[in-house]
Amino acid sequence: ACFKKGIPFAYGGAVSARGMSALFIPGETPCLRCFIDHGETQGQTCDTIGVISPIVDIVASYQVVEAMKYLVGDKKALRNTLRTFDLWGHHQYDMEMTQAQEGCPTCQKKEYPALHASGDLITTLCGRETVPIQREHKIDLNEWSERLERVAEVKKTPFLLRVQLTEGEKFVTLPRWPGVNSRNRRYSRAKSLYSKYIGD
Repeated sequence: ACFKKGIPFAYGGAVSARGMSALFIPGETPCLRCFIDHGETQGQTCDTIGVISPIVDIVASYQVVEAMKYLVGDKKALRNTLRTFDLWGHHQYDMEMTQAQEGCPTCQKKEYPALHASGDLITTLCGRETVPIQREHKIDLNEWSERLERVAEVKKTPFLLRVQLTEGEKFVTLPRWPGVNSRNRRYSRAKSLYSKYIGD
């Protein structure tokens, strides 16, 4: 979305004691997809191996500082690398952001495939018991608040619904991200409850 809108993206990621950070600038640097293939994973997440707070603090600090440099116009001070680091293993490495990947669908072809994914996407939020379900269409919070109040306890804010289901689970529903707090993070259970109360 940032590259489509021409907005710099202060990226940061962390798992275990490892982190990475970069400032991606549309028209000036490659994009994140040039460095990390879509769907690439080692199966390690905060859920499976955890994350220590110092690495989160460091990643966030890098993001903020690079964003501040950009906002005050001090482009000469920008790092212009994708920095990866491992606090536990005492490693740090900078990948130069000089050339985009040939044929990149995001920053070269301007196709932005991540914005055109269709269907439902079910996964677990990192470190949570909530299973988010991405929908193609927005959910009207007012409409669904009225519907769900007939069968469950509903708390509504301007931004989301919190729904306590009779089965014991909870919904946390945003316009595009209805989530089911499902025991043991079971996909099938979350999808079943979603279909029962919201529909397919």
